[in-house]
Amino acid sequence: MATKILIIEDEDAIRENIAEMLSLSGYHVETAANGIEGISQTSVFKPDVIVCDIMMPLMNGYQVLETVRNSNSQATTPFIFLTSMANSADIREGMSIGADDYLTKPFSFPNLIAAIEIRLKREKIQKEKLNAQIKEYQHHLNKVSIHEYNTPLSSMLGFLSLLSEHYTSFDKEEILSMLELVTFSCIRLKKTLDNTKFHLFLQNLEPSSKWYKQYTSGYTSIEEPWINQLASTLAHHYETTFARTTAINLVIETAVINISETNLKKILEELIENAFKFSDDNSCVEIVGKREISTYTLTIKNQGRGFKQDQIHQIGPFIQFEREKYEQQGLGLGLWIAQELITLNNGRLTIESSNGVTVLVITFSIHCCKTLQN
Repeated sequence: MATKILIIEDEDAIRENIAEMLSLSGYHVETAANGIEGISQTSVFKPDVIVCDIMMPLMNGYQVLETVRNSNSQATTPFIFLTSMANSADIREGMSIGADDYLTKPFSFPNLIAAIEIRLKREKIQKEKLNAQIKEYQHHLNKVSIHEYNTPLSSMLGFLSLLSEHYTSFDKEEILSMLELVTFSCIRLKKTLDNTKFHLFLQNLEPSSKWYKQYTSGYTSIEEPWINQLASTLAHHYETTFARTTAINLVIETAVINISETNLKKILEELIENAFKFSDDNSCVEIVGKREISTYTLTIKNQGRGFKQDQIHQIGPFIQFEREKYEQQGLGLGLWIAQELITLNNGRLTIESSNGVTVLVITFSIHCCKTLQN
């Protein structure tokens, strides 16, 4: 299929001459006599390369370029400017909004062909790199997802098979223990599915969405009993499932902060669970809440396998570090979701990890206008 090139040029002779030369060279060419017509042609013709004059009536070349770069379908299309005033200021302005190349009038036809082919070659290389990254990401995602879905399912099937085939061999306490483990496996699988869905939701959450206010507003009275109950439930899960003991040390000052209780609970569930997950056995997870003049900080500290310095900046969906070396739960979504909710509510999350000690500090603003009634 021939490469599609759109020529936007207000001078008839130049436009027709370029179109004829490119057509004879095997390109599929369409033309536009001004910027507005060019924008319309871009959405219909979907060119592989746009060659555009700068000085045009109605809409100049810079405006055309800005419109193209802000579109979804043609944002990355190679864009070559034609100009008779190629001074450094012109070039900087065009490059700053996404131009790929400049040709100064008058130009030779071989130079135009060379500029087009160079941009097409670079675009091809970029697409090949992107496709390779997508394939690698899909492979990693499938590998992690299959493991994360199969592990709790295998656990449930194993315990239920034992109970159905040998229930007379177990006493009441053993049966209840196995049922509890089945319940935890169900909770783990449901959380994995819920976080996958929530990740997609947050990725597509826009200010215009009817849900946006729900996830970016509200206030909560943060109190020690509430956090203690949340942390204790998570600690019990790890003690029951993995036979690991992790103590909790809580010091929480009461305050009303600018985030809804639902969002804060989700953030704390993910971050405290991470602290338990990567803590050493018989260690202690410390959770400290401190009120300042206008801000409130929650610090979560644990001793165990921490982050390497470069890993802190690589946190993202479906990213798990050294999974081949360490067996661990999750898809890597929890920390990303917590970060997103904190950012949406104008908070801040910082992570420090050194010598096996990891410290997460969450900062929210104090809610000054209202108080919550008990």
